[in-house]
Amino acid sequence: MENIESITKTNVQETVQQVQEVSKQIVKIKLPMVLTMGEGAKTIEVVIDPNETTTVATALQQMLTSMEGTPLSRKLFDGQGTLTANMNVYVNGKNIQHSGSQGTVKLGNGMATVLKANDQLDILPAVAGG
Repeated sequence: MENIESITKTNVQETVQQVQEVSKQIVKIKLPMVLTMGEGAKTIEVVIDPNETTTVATALQQMLTSMEGTPLSRKLFDGQGTLTANMNVYVNGKNIQHSGSQGTVKLGNGMATVLKANDQLDILPAVAGG
């Protein structure tokens, strides 16, 4: 009897874990190799709460918290935890500073741009020349 009880308990725990994984809502933040100091491109997944508003700023803050004190965090963020001015942020391929919309994302709000599950942020350094 203990064996059946043990198996059933294990199956229930595995099923609960699978449901939690499926219902987990994430935003992917992609960093190109030029920012990762030769470590290769990185994708950081930030879990968002579907019952709360998640903005670009809050997603980046979660990312900073997970990497605080690393050389990469010092390259991306200033001492106050703000993304450095020479970085451009794109949501689903569109610059957050430009107006318009991309699917369900209304752009033009900068760091206050609201994110939804499965959105992708790309952080790219500004390029200038003459």
